[in-house]
Amino acid sequence: MPDNNELIAEGLRAFASLKRGNKRAFASWLAVGEGLSAGKRLLMERLQLNDLHISGTGQKAYTLWLRESGYVTVPPEARVALSKITNPEHLLQVKKWYGALSEKQKLRWNHPTTIWQNWQRHIGSKVRERTALVAMTRDSHGNITSRVAEKIDSIHLDDYVRLVMRVIRFLAKRSCREEGDIMQLVQDSLKEEIKQKAA
Repeated sequence: MPDNNELIAEGLRAFASLKRGNKRAFASWLAVGEGLSAGKRLLMERLQLNDLHISGTGQKAYTLWLRESGYVTVPPEARVALSKITNPEHLLQVKKWYGALSEKQKLRWNHPTTIWQNWQRHIGSKVRERTALVAMTRDSHGNITSRVAEKIDSIHLDDYVRLVMRVIRFLAKRSCREEGDIMQLVQDSLKEEIKQKAA
């Protein structure tokens, strides 16, 4: 089996071919996904972490690696879908399903997001139509505003945890406090809210 560095390089070559209009899109996208997974494995080994997304250090290291490696040019929605597709729990089943599609379907469904959505429909997962928070920004008056997606294929707790962590980092920076202090304020506020509901 190729080592992580070889997988990373192969993924970048595959993405370059996709940008040139490669017709073997699914195989190339899988190579991109394997390259991203290899990068995560290298970072987890280096930082001695089990998951890059649950620590600020891991998240920062991954963001930096994306920039330094060139994988930052892979669209974020494609990276998310590829992490699901290349997950060992799903990969063989998705490949088998995709291999049985007609050539016409393969041409239509050649982007990771589309592949994942159609795979989810195939196995009977419902596509959720409800709104979901996907981003928060500040308006010209300094107030936090939110952007919602009207239609999403799934809601993952990890995505929201990362979003909350970004807000906590933002608040810590703006208030010149430690992230831990902000998290403690959130916990205290939640405890107070629970007490009030119980009363």
